[in-house]
Amino acid sequence: MRYKGLATLCAVAAMLASACGSSSSTAPSTPNTSGTWTGTVNDALLGQGTVRLTIAQTGSSLAGTWATTYANVINNNSGSLTGSLNNSTVTATLIPTTPTSCPFNATATLSGSTMGGTYVAFNCAMAVSGSISVTKQ
Repeated sequence: MRYKGLATLCAVAAMLASACGSSSSTAPSTPNTSGTWTGTVNDALLGQGTVRLTIAQTGSSLAGTWATTYANVINNNSGSLTGSLNNSTVTATLIPTTPTSCPFNATATLSGSTMGGTYVAFNCAMAVSGSISVTKQ
């Protein structure tokens, strides 16, 4: 009898939990930025190039890598990124692999499989800024 009472209690608890969990309004799902993103970068100093982002998302936290390619290969750059997603706003810090290169703060708006925004260097001897536009692959 003891096991039967426990089984009944568990069944009732499960029914109550599922009843409590079902409601007519659900929280909006968090967009998924995980994957590879490619597109263009327009840098105020270096001009137009290409950019590739590889992002892993856990909840609203982002981590990954980035790389830019320009016509003059001496300007190519790459590194790591960390950031967050809040609704459709992506904010990230991009740290270059080369210690003498400037790090960047970027803000972008996510819209389906596209993302676009701006970046600005910090802790840098010169003012560096630009824009990116990428599409999820």
